[in-house]
Amino acid sequence: MYKRSAKESAFIEFVQSSAGTINSLCAVFCSDLHERKDARQDIMIQLWRSYESFSGYSSISTWVYKLSLNTLLKRKRDHPSISTTGLDEIVERPLSQHALYSDDDIQMLYNMMAYLEPLDKGIMILYIEGYKYNEIGDILSLTTTNVSSKISRIKKRLTKIYKSIKV
Repeated sequence: MYKRSAKESAFIEFVQSSAGTINSLCAVFCSDLHERKDARQDIMIQLWRSYESFSGYSSISTWVYKLSLNTLLKRKRDHPSISTTGLDEIVERPLSQHALYSDDDIQMLYNMMAYLEPLDKGIMILYIEGYKYNEIGDILSLTTTNVSSKISRIKKRLTKIYKSIKV
């Protein structure tokens, strides 16, 4: 019988604790289920490769988020054909396919976020996860003022998208 090393056990534990964030990022960046699975696998590979180099200067959740977001951004840059969900798809998709999250409003928000630029998606996911502006800035190498301005603009853009869906 195979016995896990302490490193493997610790890795599995921290990945399990970060699964919600990783899944949320994949859901926002990838509209197709298979693409989400591939993206999640890419993130896991990057996490494993980088695990020993984690220095502890930030929280492990911040590190996982930053590495996951960077992996998704690189994936999108390297494979521009990877699709994101379009507004028409959101409106036409049966409600049963909006059930990735238990709350319909949150699911609608995640679907609308598919129309944001990759950096804006990352900012909003951190904002939704409860990170403070300065923490978001640290993770994404932005100033706190820049984060505040971007969140304000993103909220306006999401409001426009929401109104266009509800019309």
